[in-house]
Amino acid sequence: MAKYKLQEMPDVHHDGKRRVYPKMIINRTLSRKEFVEMMRDYHRGTSPSMVEAVLIDVEDMLVRMLSMGYNVIWAIWVIIHSR
Repeated sequence: MAKYKLQEMPDVHHDGKRRVYPKMIINRTLSRKEFVEMMRDYHRGTSPSMVEAVLIDVEDMLVRMLSMGYNVIWAIWVIIHSR
């Protein structure tokens, strides 16, 4: 389960108010190879090469869409790109 710590934002407006937001504590970063192996263990019917190909295509499309100024919302995973 993900763990979070409360982080305080600096007072950028100098109004004496500081906002607090949850910041996820990163356990570790998985390599693409590790992620593909985890996907293979999760769904044995899909070959690792197929998972790798789909990941590469998704990455390419996300880069393309974000570079054109689109926001991409994907289930609970939100990627926000400011224009």
